[in-house]
Amino acid sequence: MEKFSSEDRSILIRLASRLPSGSPERRAILSGLKKSAPDYLPKSGLEPFKKILDLIEESPDSYMKRSMLEIAKEMESSAKNFFNRGERFKPQAELILGDAGNMVSIVSMLKHPKERELKKLLDGVVRDFSPIVKSLRRSG
Repeated sequence: MEKFSSEDRSILIRLASRLPSGSPERRAILSGLKKSAPDYLPKSGLEPFKKILDLIEESPDSYMKRSMLEIAKEMESSAKNFFNRGERFKPQAELILGDAGNMVSIVSMLKHPKERELKKLLDGVVRDFSPIVKSLRRSG
């Protein structure tokens, strides 16, 4: 199915909101929008962000925990906004990518006990969000 531009999607959403709830026309518009939803969302969802927070919480080093927990919570919050609010929150991808890069540096410097597992999760975040950020930079 053909993808709609964000402007077309907005127009169709406004139109659907003005139609009676449950009407065949409204259902058809919403169904078409759902089928043509953007494919920029990483398939992994929020799971890696939850695992990253869990691994940091397990850290015996309180300095490391404090240093990384703040960044991890910020990254998870950006990810929630990104996944829950979609198109208009695509710029959050750049924040997520930056936070993941910062955490990779911290993990390497401080030698986290589960460094390999944490790096693997962070590398996955970087891999998922890099194309999104590249497309934003090209379009912006």
